[in-house]
Formats: sequence, C-alpha cells, structure tokens
Amino acid sequence: MKQAPTPNCQLEKDASPFARECLWRIEPTKPLRILDVPCGFGRHSAWLASIGHEIIAIDIDPERVAATKKAVAKVHSVRCIVADAEKPLPVRVSTFDLAIVVHYYEPTIFENVARALKPGGHLIFETFGAQGYNWRSLPEIGLTTKLLEPHFDCLSFQERKCGPKNANAVVHALATRSKGVAACK
Repeated sequence: MKQAPTPNCQLEKDASPFARECLWRIEPTKPLRILDVPCGFGRHSAWLASIGHEIIAIDIDPERVAATKKAVAKVHSVRCIVADAEKPLPVRVSTFDLAIVVHYYEPTIFENVARALKPGGHLIFETFGAQGYNWRSLPEIGLTTKLLEPHFDCLSFQERKCGPKNANAVVHALATRSKGVAACK
C-alpha cells in the first residue's frame, strides 16, 4: 500500500505493537476501510489514517470521541461516532476490510464486529494486559475462542493465563471473517 508522503513516526510508536505487527502481516496493497471500536482517545485511528486508510472511529464516551476528533483533525479520512460497542453498531453490514479492537473486552463485540466486516475482512483483537486488578474484566480461559469461532478463522491466537487462580486470559488474536465455523486455538 502506498503510504502518506510524510508518515508520522510518533503515531506509529503510540499504536499497539501487536496491532502494528498484524497490519504488517496483512500487508494491504490498497487503502483499507477500517473500524476502530472502541476508539478511546484515537491513537489507532490517527496512526491508521496517517498511512492512508479510511477510518470509522466509534466509542460510547463523547469525551473520548472528541479527543479522537482532535487527534485526527488534520486527517480527512476519519469519521467519529458516539455509539455503544455492546449494541449493534451504527454502520452498514459487510463494509469494512479491517476492525481493530484494542484494550477492550465484551462478549458481544465479536458478533457486532463480524456484521460490520466484509467476508475475508480482518479483526485485530487485543485485551489489556492484566496490570493491577484489571484481570477481573478479562475473559475466562478458552472463552474468546468460543466467541470467535462462529464468525472468524484465526490466523494467530495467543492466550496468557492471569489472575490469582489463572482462570482469566490476556488475549491477542488476528482473525478473518469466515463464511462458516472455524477454530481459533
């Protein structure tokens, strides 16, 4: 893919290393239509737009959406929407090439994102890293694979046990929207 004439190296450094690795692995040959949900403060939206992709950034928090708008103010290929990622997303079905879900976990996100992705579209999914007590909000071991399987074929899947009983998991996954059931292991 042709990059913007002057890519912002700081924006790339601010993005999740796993998300950067996944994008390099996908190797897009043209600009992608990308869904960033929830977008938080816009670090991934800004980075991806700076290298030529078209972004729809969604978050439930109006302050975070405002921060994303500020982060991408000089980029015209980002549209920001206030919406709840745990409900059907306010986007057309099967229109995105890539969805990025970083530092967020809610079981309904997989089905909602799958509806938005084109068949063969990619999902980059990364939970937060179990620092402090946030392990309590992470999925149970094995649950993410069950939630992905009806919608996605996994290209890469890593699950690291965490929490006092090692019952929860930090998860990193790169998957493609499938037409049928596929295993993520």
